[in-house]
Amino acid sequence: MKNNHQITLGISLGTRTIGYAVLQNQELYDWGVKSFKEKWSDQKIQHILKAMERIIVEHEVTNASIKIPRQTETYKSIIELQNALSDIFKHHSINVYTSSLNNLKLWYSIDEKSPKSSLEEYVLAHYPVLCKKQYLSDAGHKYYMKLYEALAAAEMSQFLK
Repeated sequence: MKNNHQITLGISLGTRTIGYAVLQNQELYDWGVKSFKEKWSDQKIQHILKAMERIIVEHEVTNASIKIPRQTETYKSIIELQNALSDIFKHHSINVYTSSLNNLKLWYSIDEKSPKSSLEEYVLAHYPVLCKKQYLSDAGHKYYMKLYEALAAAEMSQFLK
């Protein structure tokens, strides 16, 4: 994607799964959910960082938007991962935005009673290519929710710049 446009990487952080989406002017270029099932360790952090850096370099990312877990769900490992990602973003001169599920709910005027389902409906309606990848089982829904959160965070940050 070599050009002068802003490329945004949206990330939904987790210690076992991380959703990501790469946007350029609201056009979706790459997306997925990465699983990291091993026990938390320095080696696991490095594994996650290498995966994220590969995406950053491949797509020449200029901005990142991270959907972070609620404060009540923020574990030491998430903070450690977020700090390590910040170092990578600084190294690549990437502007970083953070958002929470509450920020996404406000931005997208999401139904308060079922925010994740409403977010999923929004994302699938605006990015129909993702409908081909969606699994309808409960396990698939939870798995792909990381992707939907990452995409929504990336899209929101492109409007806020």
